[in-house]
Amino acid sequence: AVNLIARLSGLLRQMTRLVEGLSLTDVTTRLAYYLNSQRDPETGEQLTNITLPEKKTVLAAQLGTIPETLSRSLGKLVRDGVISVEGPRITILDSNALRSYTDSR
Repeated sequence: AVNLIARLSGLLRQMTRLVEGLSLTDVTTRLAYYLNSQRDPETGEQLTNITLPEKKTVLAAQLGTIPETLSRSLGKLVRDGVISVEGPRITILDSNALRSYTDSR
């Protein structure tokens, strides 16, 4: 029973963080968090070349938005010189600038 309560408490904390993230941050910030969280499975280092494993519609849904808004956020990061996008491939050009999107918001 104690293990069950501990597991449910952990899931509740995770859900609370998700709801806070969706309601208190804009799409560009959520996208920056997503891109910053992409790690190499072997080394654990942040990836600079990311191939989206799913369609942009699925990523938009995961970020709590619609594909059009996701495209605008990607475009903003491209215009700011933070990333480049070629189809499903995203290259992080300035990791410090990308990190600043998550720090300042």
